[in-house]
Amino acid sequence: MKALMCVLGKNREREIARGFCRAGLQMDETGLSGLDMQLGRDGYLFVFTVGFVPEVSAVCQKKQIPYLFWLVDREEGNVFLHSGKKSPYDYAFCFERALQEELLRFSMGHVYYLPLAADELRWRDLCAGDPAGDGAAVSYFWEEPKKDYEGVKADKIPGLKDYTKGYLEALLEAQGKLGGCSVLGDGLNAQILADMKKGFPQAGWAEDGGESARSCGAHILADMVTYRERVCLLRKAAETAPLDFYGGWMPEELSAAEGCRYRKYGGTEEERAAVYRNSRINLCLPHRDFQTGVPDQVYEAVAAGGFVLVEERAELPELFHAGEHLDVFSGAEELADKIRFYLADEEERRRIAANGKRLVGELHSYTVRAAAMFGMAFADVLE
Repeated sequence: MKALMCVLGKNREREIARGFCRAGLQMDETGLSGLDMQLGRDGYLFVFTVGFVPEVSAVCQKKQIPYLFWLVDREEGNVFLHSGKKSPYDYAFCFERALQEELLRFSMGHVYYLPLAADELRWRDLCAGDPAGDGAAVSYFWEEPKKDYEGVKADKIPGLKDYTKGYLEALLEAQGKLGGCSVLGDGLNAQILADMKKGFPQAGWAEDGGESARSCGAHILADMVTYRERVCLLRKAAETAPLDFYGGWMPEELSAAEGCRYRKYGGTEEERAAVYRNSRINLCLPHRDFQTGVPDQVYEAVAAGGFVLVEERAELPELFHAGEHLDVFSGAEELADKIRFYLADEEERRRIAANGKRLVGELHSYTVRAAAMFGMAFADVLE
């Protein structure tokens, strides 16, 4: 059987292509400009992309061939959500159940849940020969680029009306007290959004407004909540044990924090693998755009043989057992308690890390996900 991947230069494309091949499919590749011609030349079972691409959907509808796409973050989900009329040949695979439930409310046809994964063989090779546990006590990667509005209160943002400033701060405070659900999008009406466009002109607002504007506004607020929560938790972690902070920049609130050391991240997989493997604790603080799901950083660090301590998310118990494959925390005090506990018990850390690495290879590899995707999309054929 043969399928076609439309390569767009996005993250995970090569890893997922290898997963399909290991699952028994021949996966050819093409660019967007050559898709129509390639489909006319060879017989393919389906077309695949990372994220939703309206142009690919249109070609597949014209050719009457299934279009499978993996929505790997909230932004990609919003592209599909607001893309207009849906094709019966579209098959959406959502990285978290919260996104799947949101799309199903709009009766969009083929919408499935498919959590993220890791290329366990790639991370194994990257870590080959590295000793474990000789690096930082606690390490953390801040992956998102710096945004000017994240570290400020709404009342300090020029262009917003006084009412909007107060309303947004109240909404941010309410969201900060909630765990696995988001009130940000539902809390934004047309009046607030119109004012936000003036206060956040750099955010890349969609021209069509409506639900697209609501999604953009919710993402801005999710950035702000995430920033505040992470700074609070990272300061607590640094008070508890030495913390190595990896990123292209460092929040001002952490630069003077005792116990926090900035380590500029060069962006290579080799560097990341060494940190995952050698750190005694890999801290993961998911972005608020992950309402219920587990970010790929967790899968990668576990696949590299690292011990992971991650902020609790609703879907984690379905995918990993806390205390067996990684561990979880909720709130700053529990974070500090677990850092102290695991730094004092090297044997337990190593046991959990080994179990987690084995589990990713067995259940959370791209090969497993590719087979699951194929099985869901072509269940009728397989029967």
